[in-house]
Amino acid sequence: MENLHIETPYNVRISQNFASAGSRIIAQLVDFIFIGGYIFVITRFLNLLEAENFSVFLVLLPVIFYSLLFEYFMEGQTPGKKAMGICVSKTDGTPAGIGNYLLRWVFRIIDIWIFSGIIAVLLILITDRKQRLGDLAAGTTVIRFGESDHRGLTVFRELGDDYIPKYPKAARLEENEVKTLAEVLEFWREHPDNEVKGYLRKTVNALEKKLHIQKDKDIPDHVFIEKIIRDYNYYNTR
Repeated sequence: MENLHIETPYNVRISQNFASAGSRIIAQLVDFIFIGGYIFVITRFLNLLEAENFSVFLVLLPVIFYSLLFEYFMEGQTPGKKAMGICVSKTDGTPAGIGNYLLRWVFRIIDIWIFSGIIAVLLILITDRKQRLGDLAAGTTVIRFGESDHRGLTVFRELGDDYIPKYPKAARLEENEVKTLAEVLEFWREHPDNEVKGYLRKTVNALEKKLHIQKDKDIPDHVFIEKIIRDYNYYNTR
């Protein structure tokens, strides 16, 4: 199965599976159900209010911008994508932005509406990164989140009153960098093989270089990374 290799700030590659054409089609069908339900409810409501002059505007506008608005405010997901556990991401693994979502939305006219989804499905099937025309234009793809979905990981660590920090320079890290460290540790716990251990070593090397510190040789790499996360909490949450 094709994987999206996410390059983290510490040059560690974390793999995510590309969403299949089938899962994307089902997600789209779920979205169509949501859209159909909205149209039914709003038209009934407008009929009761006898507000026919505004009916076309109120019904069509949210439908037209449905995918754009949901993907922007739900971090790459529509209700259908959320139901299927898939999400829009940039091809380098970083979160998509409003410009990416906008390009995907514009190309839906060709991908989905003009050709009834045929072009979209064909391109998803034949492209290496499972990209429809809008994805190719926007530099995005759709990935499947499973047990390795770490978007909800927190960098918070509860520390006791007797906690003693060791690396004051950990306070220099940005929150997104510490979250990456947490993702690397979580990925290592789920896949404790030699390749992932190599990722831990690369992460440690990058931390030593960035913070100008040296890990004690007798401390395992995963323990060192966890210590950096805890020290970051100590200096930034008190």
